[in-house]
Amino acid sequence: MSDSTSARPTLEFDVHFQPGHRGKRSLSNGTEPTVTPRREGLPRITRLLALAHRWDDLIERGEVRDQAEIGRLMGLTRARVTQIMNLLYLAPLTQERLLLASLDTQVSEAIARRALLRPLWSEQRDVLTASGLLRPTRRAGDPDLSRSASADPPST
Repeated sequence: MSDSTSARPTLEFDVHFQPGHRGKRSLSNGTEPTVTPRREGLPRITRLLALAHRWDDLIERGEVRDQAEIGRLMGLTRARVTQIMNLLYLAPLTQERLLLASLDTQVSEAIARRALLRPLWSEQRDVLTASGLLRPTRRAGDPDLSRSASADPPST
């Protein structure tokens, strides 16, 4: 009896896993597609802060009723909309630096949210500076904003 008659037939084909809905992986036929890393035009924190300003403007103009409506329209939870909108509570100078940030800026959303736990703008700046993610930089000709950066919001 030879091996060729007793061997079972086998099927071979290429498969790969790909990300699916809610973090589940799904099995797909074929070889894994080559994905070139997409370089974003702006840092994620910059895009989120700009989005928060846009949403705030929509609410002020009455185009949307509230954050819950934004969540429904965007397919986000109210908690996620709140996280993004809370970026508006960062110190104005910090917001300016984040909005003008370049791709090499390494300020993560988690660090920004950690800074938001501090109600005083000077403490927010200290958290971001201590993380090494926000450096107090000043170019020649820029106005001296150090006083306004450390000034805390007026108490009511």
